[in-house]
Amino acid sequence: MNEKRQIPPETDEALMIRYQAGDMEAFHQLYHRYEKKLYNYLLKSVGDAEKSADLFQEVFLKLHRFRAQYNPQQPFAPWCFAIAANTVKNAFRAQRGNDEEFNDETFSLSQRVRFQPERQVEEQELGAAIEAALLALPANQREVILLSKMEGFSYSEIAQVLGMTSNAVKQMAHRGLIALRKQLAEWMTP
Repeated sequence: MNEKRQIPPETDEALMIRYQAGDMEAFHQLYHRYEKKLYNYLLKSVGDAEKSADLFQEVFLKLHRFRAQYNPQQPFAPWCFAIAANTVKNAFRAQRGNDEEFNDETFSLSQRVRFQPERQVEEQELGAAIEAALLALPANQREVILLSKMEGFSYSEIAQVLGMTSNAVKQMAHRGLIALRKQLAEWMTP
């Protein structure tokens, strides 16, 4: 029998090397690989669909602008998410600098809940409770939990993304998870 042999896809790092050399097709492949992951990370970080879309565009502009600084010996995903994490931090700083006091209520949960109309009310309430609990966390704990639990990064990769030690990341994750458990206690079964 003739079996079709599939060629494995290029690694993110190989695509980034091609993109550094001017290959726009490589950029498009990276964009399509990361668009959902990055957008979801940004949405969970800031809690607002419109702001997330703006930040998403900013992340890819920065990726383009700083492509020459990428080191192909390092994994692409942590480098890319470091750009996203810094973009979120800068947005929060700018928000505070506009003489508006920043608080987690600035961001609406209703936009994310309405994307799931087929779910039952209880699931929507749980999702809203989780989102609210995440947004109530300090930004550094929220980042660590999102990168770890939602994006699947290891603590050492998160340390690389955030520019801190693995132990500091573990401590933030531990504190964040304890805070989440407390906030979501009513949803947990005994």
